[in-house]
Amino acid sequence: MQAGMDVLRDAGLFSAVAKDGLPIATAVAVGVDVREGADISGVPDPIPMNIVLADHRAGDNSLFVYPWCG
Repeated sequence: MQAGMDVLRDAGLFSAVAKDGLPIATAVAVGVDVREGADISGVPDPIPMNIVLADHRAGDNSLFVYPWCG
């Protein structure tokens, strides 16, 4: 998770994402991808930070693939 927060900080996005959530388009722009077979139709856009963190902690059961967790 720290690596993901560092990516957002490096992109100058951490404060905005912490306050307003992470737009899916922004996540994709920093390398996040939808996990094959995942249904994100019910995921809010922007994604609240607490949901981003919970998804990140879900590991192989997450909706998204985080490139810095390889």
